[in-house]
Amino acid sequence: MLVNSMLYILSLPFVLVTIGATAVVLFIFMLLLLLYFSIFSDKSQIME
Repeated sequence: MLVNSMLYILSLPFVLVTIGATAVVLFIFMLLLLLYFSIFSDKSQIME
């Protein structure tokens, strides 16, 4: 029982880090998409 609780306490930071890393990756991906679309629209406006 004691070992299980210790493993649970030790695994909590890893779970939080994994969730945080996933959130950061998704956030960066969305920012890159926004940048890509803004640059793409700017280029199309310049071409016209």
